[in-house]
Amino acid sequence: MCKVYLENKTHFQIGQNDKLFDYTYVGNVAKAHLLAADKLDLPPPGVALSEMEETPFLPEDVPPFTEAEKKLIRTPLSNVNTRSRDHRVPTSQARPLGPCVEPPCNAKEIESAFNDSSSTPSNRPTYRNRYDQFADASIIKAKLRDLDTNPLQVAGQAFFITNGQPCYFWDVARMFWIQLDSRFPGHRNSTTIFRMPRTVALAAATVAEWFGIISGKVPAMRKLQVAVCSTARWYNIEKARRVLGYEPDVGMEEGIKLSVEVWPVISSRYDAHISSSRGTRSIGRVITDKSINLIYYKLL
Repeated sequence: MCKVYLENKTHFQIGQNDKLFDYTYVGNVAKAHLLAADKLDLPPPGVALSEMEETPFLPEDVPPFTEAEKKLIRTPLSNVNTRSRDHRVPTSQARPLGPCVEPPCNAKEIESAFNDSSSTPSNRPTYRNRYDQFADASIIKAKLRDLDTNPLQVAGQAFFITNGQPCYFWDVARMFWIQLDSRFPGHRNSTTIFRMPRTVALAAATVAEWFGIISGKVPAMRKLQVAVCSTARWYNIEKARRVLGYEPDVGMEEGIKLSVEVWPVISSRYDAHISSSRGTRSIGRVITDKSINLIYYKLL
């Protein structure tokens, strides 16, 4: 993103910007690691099937869930509120009515309950289908698949860690560039967006890669870059929230502002190692590689 901004190419867009993408602020990743380390040696919520006197091999032979397992998979979760601290889910008893021909008899109570900032939103009940990872059938299958572990324990499990705030790919990039405008006023000239279809971009990237192979130069665009910015890539963090107790602290807007604030620090740290003959292009390349790795941890 930094390199594109420095080269003043922010007016290009690949695709229709209709694919959700997940970014993760590095502070949220560090928090998840600490939570996992704290709970790594805790006993699992249920006994592994291999430790039973008679090892079950059929779903109907698996013992019922323990109270700890029921609490993990059935306790309602509140919404991830990093985007808006006062966000509330409308309910039948607390919602904005808007224009209506025949308002209900308790219209004032309904709107006042929704606008009351002191009240806490009620948790919605948890309903699951057979395709849900925390459905009873899914948990039983996971237990039978690995008899030595419990799927609700921390040790040996994989977790998705994100901001819990999927955004459209190019919206995030433009939010980042707008924040950079405050650091480099007047750097961007064009505000008109040129949208390139994904198929055209893939064809151009293919030609660029072949030209790079023949000429020995770095291609200006790669097929991988086109695929990344035009493919939906977001994840479900419910397992991390339930098993680790993870909740993201820094949202997308705040994370971008913090990233831009560290820009001068990164720039001054690497300016001493860059020859002045390389100019802005090389500075952008070095800053891009280092700043994105240090400030933003993107799950691919």
